[in-house]
Amino acid sequence: MIIGLNLSTLRGHGSSRIGQGVLKGLQHVGGHHRFVAWIPESWRLENSGDIPLHRCKGGIAAKFYTEQIHIRHACQSGNVKHLLSFTDTSIVACPVPHVLMIQNSFLAYPTSEWPTQCTFQFRARMTAINALFALTKPTVKFFSVQTESMKERLSKKWRIQSDKIIVVPSAVVINGAQDPIIEHRTTKPYICVVATPSPQKQYHLLPSILHDLKRGGREIECRITVLPSDVPELVQQAQHLGVLRLFKFLGNTTTTETVDLISHATAMLMPSVLESFGLPYYEALALGCPVVAADRDFAREALGGAGLYASAGSSAEFAIQLSILIDSESTRASHSQAGITRYGAMKLTWNEIALKYLQIMDRL
Repeated sequence: MIIGLNLSTLRGHGSSRIGQGVLKGLQHVGGHHRFVAWIPESWRLENSGDIPLHRCKGGIAAKFYTEQIHIRHACQSGNVKHLLSFTDTSIVACPVPHVLMIQNSFLAYPTSEWPTQCTFQFRARMTAINALFALTKPTVKFFSVQTESMKERLSKKWRIQSDKIIVVPSAVVINGAQDPIIEHRTTKPYICVVATPSPQKQYHLLPSILHDLKRGGREIECRITVLPSDVPELVQQAQHLGVLRLFKFLGNTTTTETVDLISHATAMLMPSVLESFGLPYYEALALGCPVVAADRDFAREALGGAGLYASAGSSAEFAIQLSILIDSESTRASHSQAGITRYGAMKLTWNEIALKYLQIMDRL
């Protein structure tokens, strides 16, 4: 079987890790299958093994050309017999059996649940992606998602039969996770937020959370993986509440920097209200970092009893839960160990993930 791998739009930190992980896994476990892959030109990969790599530019025009012309031609000419796409939307009226992986949470949530912080431009972009998905959907044989939460929501929103949506989690492989750091309080305690500046991450809550902690006598630094220009509302609010100096803006971090950030944090804060998987949840579990998360189904699916939860829009509840971790070394240690145990029971390798995708492809 010749399988085309559409990975062409996976440029983000988390999505590129998924794409490269699956690609490497397929190189190891592909067996009698043959592959051809379309990847972002930003990936620093050499052609290795027997998988030809087509490098693709970013942008809407490049996406259209790659999917609707280049990949379509490969399918029509017989150079690709089956297609596995990781790009949320793919070829309209695909001429070969097609599996589509959904990572964009805005495809699974109705517009009524989209965060009010979405700008007009962001909402317009997500609306366009939903419209393109609607055109892609009819010729997709199976969909894959990373959580049961996404499966249920995608099925309900788009009236897709449940047996056509298959849950394939991502592997979370972290160097050093075999010997996680249990004690997270450092000489300078801090909490961390590991997320992109997307509106569903609820950065606007952070100033009030730090302000509440400060009023309670717990002045603590918050290190976040965005730049001030990414979150102007946060900066404005933090200035108003007098807590801007408590924020450390890191911008995009490498995998090594992210692991170091999480490993030494007193706690991780995850106020996000929409997620398709939530890689930082699993990174925190692996590294034994306690997490306070918005009380959403996807967060509980990831963290279970290892997490602490607050109502999604309540900065006061987040501050209370963080206070519990800041004040009690034994509570931190308990949640840390619970996270490590949970990660050990859930973790998968990229080879195992690749095998799961091959099993889906074999059903086409």
